[in-house]
Amino acid sequence: MGAAALLAVFLVRYALIPWIHSWQAARGRVAAARAELDDVRSTMQRLLRVRDRTLATYGQAVAKPLEDVEATRIAFLKTVQDVLRAGGVEYKSIDPQPTKALRELPGVEWVPCEVKGSCQLAQLAKCLAELRKAEKLVIVDRITASGGEKEPGKLEVSLVLATLAKQGKAGS
Repeated sequence: MGAAALLAVFLVRYALIPWIHSWQAARGRVAAARAELDDVRSTMQRLLRVRDRTLATYGQAVAKPLEDVEATRIAFLKTVQDVLRAGGVEYKSIDPQPTKALRELPGVEWVPCEVKGSCQLAQLAKCLAELRKAEKLVIVDRITASGGEKEPGKLEVSLVLATLAKQGKAGS
């Protein structure tokens, strides 16, 4: 009987208790993994909502991958010309501006250009609506409009438009 009790104590001490501890540790790891998975799911849902709002605001161009600064600048200036033509804005000049790195988005450059031209108010509104259909992402940084002195109803406009590019080749 003493040997049986000693065997039972030995089994409990060296087999059952370590097994219970490892089982409790495994349950703890599973709970931590589930909590981490829930955090990842909530982050993904938040990012998907942001993506959906961004797509609704900026159009499908926001989903395209970023290119280097020089390729972006060339395509962006063509896109700006296309958008201005589609909106009916008579542009006098499209001047590329110096790029700058964005602190908020490491590895991303802000690629702006300034547009000067003239148009009717309805044409400006149409031009701004066309931005969502553009092939490249076009962000309106600033709009300045004043009444045309030569032609009533015509606005003299200055737009600062920008897009984003992958940092790499030096901008101007």
